[in-house]
Amino acid sequence: TLVAVFALVTSGLWTILAWGNSGEAPLYAAQVEHINETHRFNLEIPNFAYFQFPALFVVSSALSQVTGLSTWDTVVTVVLLNGVLIATLLYLTFYNVTGSPRLAWLGVLVLLQGNIIIAKMLSNFHPGAFGFLLYAGFLAVVTSGHQAQGRFWQNRLLMIVLLAGATTAHFVTSVAMLVVIAGMVSVRWLSGQRPQ
Repeated sequence: TLVAVFALVTSGLWTILAWGNSGEAPLYAAQVEHINETHRFNLEIPNFAYFQFPALFVVSSALSQVTGLSTWDTVVTVVLLNGVLIATLLYLTFYNVTGSPRLAWLGVLVLLQGNIIIAKMLSNFHPGAFGFLLYAGFLAVVTSGHQAQGRFWQNRLLMIVLLAGATTAHFVTSVAMLVVIAGMVSVRWLSGQRPQ
């Protein structure tokens, strides 16, 4: 709970004041508005603004239509939810690695405040920020190995779904996930263990 509150306190006020404005947020909000009005999106548009990676726009449009929020209110809601979910998933990742709630809290605190890129992502309405949410979820699943006894196929399926989601959200994020998997397999192979 404290991690989620921390994420809201550190970036939530600025998100609300700036409407989730990352400089490109009006452009991305316009894409959400276009999907709301036409109920379709076009992947044929040149990729000047991540329009070929529609996951953020489709999710935001669905949230807007289900809740009845205006486009800008949806942008702010998505940015705040993204920040809370990222902080929570990072906490789970650190907890899975350290086994200590205090060290996990400290890890999230240092990561959110010590990395300007992540801190900026928490207040931006951008496909990269949505991709980072999927990446944080992927890390939480990957690090839950010793606690996931008996859930082997469920975790693998979840990792595939997260990778597919990241591919439609932000291509670089999906490549980063593949690099993490390749690194884990390489370390196991170099240590003489058979990858599972």
